[in-house]
Amino acid sequence: MTQPPANGDQDEPGQDGDAPWRWDPDERPDTGDEPEPPTLRFDAPAADEGVGDAPSTPPALSFEPATQAVPPPPPYEPATQITPTPPPPSYELPPPLPPPGAPGGPREHGVRPAGSEPRPFGAPPPPPMPGTGGPPPPPPAMPPPPPSRPPHWEAPAPPPAQRYPMDFEVQYPPRLSRWKTFLRGFLILPAAIFAWMVSALVQASFPLGWVPVFVKRKYPDWLFAANGGAMAYQARFAAYGLLLTDRYPSFSREDHPVRLEYADPPQGQLSRWRVFFWKLLLIVPHLFVLWFLYLAVGVVTFIAWFAILFTGNYPRGLFGFVTGVLRWTYRVQGYFASFNDRFPPFSLSAEAGPGGKAGAIISGAIGMLFIGSCGSIFVAAVATMNDTHDASISYAALSDGRSGQTFYTGERFDPTFVVTIELVTDPADELLGLIDVPGHRVVVFEWTLENANGTDEDIDRGIAHFTVADNDDTRTYDAAIVVVDGQPAPAEIEDGEEVTMQAAFVVPEDAEPVSLRLDPPWPDLSGIRYEFR
Repeated sequence: MTQPPANGDQDEPGQDGDAPWRWDPDERPDTGDEPEPPTLRFDAPAADEGVGDAPSTPPALSFEPATQAVPPPPPYEPATQITPTPPPPSYELPPPLPPPGAPGGPREHGVRPAGSEPRPFGAPPPPPMPGTGGPPPPPPAMPPPPPSRPPHWEAPAPPPAQRYPMDFEVQYPPRLSRWKTFLRGFLILPAAIFAWMVSALVQASFPLGWVPVFVKRKYPDWLFAANGGAMAYQARFAAYGLLLTDRYPSFSREDHPVRLEYADPPQGQLSRWRVFFWKLLLIVPHLFVLWFLYLAVGVVTFIAWFAILFTGNYPRGLFGFVTGVLRWTYRVQGYFASFNDRFPPFSLSAEAGPGGKAGAIISGAIGMLFIGSCGSIFVAAVATMNDTHDASISYAALSDGRSGQTFYTGERFDPTFVVTIELVTDPADELLGLIDVPGHRVVVFEWTLENANGTDEDIDRGIAHFTVADNDDTRTYDAAIVVVDGQPAPAEIEDGEEVTMQAAFVVPEDAEPVSLRLDPPWPDLSGIRYEFR
């Protein structure tokens, strides 16, 4: 076989040479149509050459163009709508088992090793693994697709506790002024006057907001904005007075370390039956607890005053306690104003949610007991004020001017009003000429009255009543004439004045005295009843 020429003698593409396998595309016939793909043709060697001998010349390779033109590809037309194919589901393969014989491997747990499963009768053995001679490991089993719903359904976890619809925060000051803290009692006076007026307006506007809540179950937006702004000023004033900040209470809530904001009242959802009496009952336990908390706030503020003077800082723990008490206060105030119907919690925390139903029921029961007790005490006090002071005296001794029974109000050594009965004149012959009633006589009683209660007091003619018994019949007679220091009633007793009062009664001739009642018009001293023996 003839060897091909060396690299130096071999014709390279682009060089002149007579290589039988060379094809020049420029020599193809020009038919005017698209060129056909070339056809490869192989020229076999002559028949007289032996099989074992190499041919004298290498076989000739030539290309002939095809006689049939290839049609051009169709023009590209974009699809009008492409539907994306969803990606196949992805699964995570289970972790591989430890090798046989290793701790936790198949043999240790009694699991058949991979490739040692029994095969059916007549089945050929699996091909050996390359280089090992053993069967190949089975392909990893695909895990089953996840079920549409868990086999054991569980209720979703409850949402986190909702915060109370009111936000109160006081920014902790890194440094407080010593001289402003020292003179806080003088600096706060102008703001205290304005805060007192704001507080009076807020308290007076509460009933104004209850009426639309009771009628339409909604709180007026304009009144909510006014009361919310007024309460915010109260909060800034309280924080300044309790040394929580050095910023003077301003009329604007912007750029101030004290912030009080209420959530907008739910329109058309407020309760009618809670707006008047029920909310007052519910806040009674809150007011009771806050009373003790403010006692502690007073002690804490006193301690913080000295701490700021010496260190310039408010102790952070005490600061959080006072802030929490104020937060509790404005929650209760907003609830009583009917900004919302969420029962305030018994908590100082800013993250606390509304109080539960059980707490509201217990608070209502405690409030009912407290209001009932206060009502009973008030009724008892009124009954005590209207009750009479009873005194048993001798009519004969009173006729001789030896009784001198005294009643007073206030302290024994510093009384505010003193009533002393001095004597009785029966019959009063000097008055027979003025009062002439056949079959009757005139009885005159005399008292000494001393006024020291700080105001002037009036005396009317109906101040005294005389009860007598006549033929087993008891009758009461009003005073016919009442004279105060020689002046007929009505008369006036000035503050610090001591006067003599006389009351004349016209009674039957044979009537026996039973009792005498004196009803003073001043509330500090209730009626006095003298029983005669």
